[in-house]
Amino acid sequence: MQMGGSTSNPSDQKLYWDQAEIFMKKVLSIDSATIGLEHPDFVIHLNNLAELSRNQNNPDKAEKYYLKTIALTEKLYGKDNLNTVSTLNNLALLYLGKMNLEKAEEYARKATEIDSKLFGEDRMTIPRVWSTLAYIEQQKGNYEKAQQWHQKILKKEFEIVEKNFSFLSEEEKAQFIEDFTWLRNNYFHFLIESKYPNPKSAELAYAISVFEKGLLLRSTQEMKRQVANSGNKDLIAKYDHWL
Repeated sequence: MQMGGSTSNPSDQKLYWDQAEIFMKKVLSIDSATIGLEHPDFVIHLNNLAELSRNQNNPDKAEKYYLKTIALTEKLYGKDNLNTVSTLNNLALLYLGKMNLEKAEEYARKATEIDSKLFGEDRMTIPRVWSTLAYIEQQKGNYEKAQQWHQKILKKEFEIVEKNFSFLSEEEKAQFIEDFTWLRNNYFHFLIESKYPNPKSAELAYAISVFEKGLLLRSTQEMKRQVANSGNKDLIAKYDHWL
């Protein structure tokens, strides 16, 4: 969860987060008195509190709230449900921050297994879950396994473009590009940090470069098509002048 209204001043930021925590706890208190604990809205608000605690660097509080969120979500929807996947992954990231790699891997694998069971490996968000496992292997010093995860992640991104990119809305395309940029940066960070000497790394870095140029070309062609089909003479003239 992205907390809005934050500031660069640490004391102001702490005050903001403290006020947000008071507000969220009041909401949970009202929820528990009106709709009860086993209600989707209560679970959402509890997960928000867990995210806030993680942002506040209160890992023990966040862990408690995440675990309770997972337990209630499973009670509402069963163990294999989409709502649990992101919470499991966030809990894995929390344990990563505490350098509890065993727990981090346990929950990241749970998230991956549920996601794959529900949707196979075609869901656009699954590479983000895999990236947690890649980072865990990187922290363990298992660079070969980390490289394998990164290869799998970026290969899946390439496949998504080939199969689905033309059918995505503009909003979905923008989200995909944002996600891909984040995953690409993770991979380059891995290469810099690990100094992993493997020809496959150079091959993948080159493939990423070609892929990004292809995305740019697709976007340019789509813009040209939309301008040409608009029937707006001023817009077409401006586009031709821009070229």
